Amino acid sequence: MTLIFQWVIDEMIIFRHAKNEDFDFYYNLKCEESAIYWGGFEKAPDRDNFHNHFKKIVAGNSDERQLLFAIDSNMLVGFLQLTRNIDSEYEISYGVSESFRGHGYGYAILEYAKKIIVQMDRDVTLIGYVRYDNIASIKCFQHNGFYKCDEFDERFFPVDGEKKKMYLWKWSEK
Repeated sequence: MTLIFQWVIDEMIIFRHAKNEDFDFYYNLKCEESAIYWGGFEKAPDRDNFHNHFKKIVAGNSDERQLLFAIDSNMLVGFLQLTRNIDSEYEISYGVSESFRGHGYGYAILEYAKKIIVQMDRDVTLIGYVRYDNIASIKCFQHNGFYKCDEFDERFFPVDGEKKKMYLWKWSEK
């Protein structure tokens, strides 16, 4: 299914569910230095293991887990993953390739996530965990009407050699 989203500045971003041929883009994005760092990983994912994981997601795209790609001018620019945690809550994960950052794609991806959730059920809450010092993601969440909760997880970041706070952000149409 291909979904078209009118972006804020009259650009057309197309969102579509992941296909097997998207693997290289997705893998390369996950191997970018900033994706490794902000994701809390020590190194890039193993290609074969990641490919197996990706194939399972593509084969199982459903209301429980969706992986979509953002496309602008026929180029993949980022991804959106929504995972149902409980009946009324979806956790969001997203990323924009380093070569496309700073152009509002993160904002557009989060805006689109809200539209998907509202179409599914107005009583659903979107959540995301953002590291306390990830200013770009914090701004994206703030500008999309998410609010920061007092709740946080502490996760170990191998590159930093210490635990870092990951604050919970929420959005709901309610």
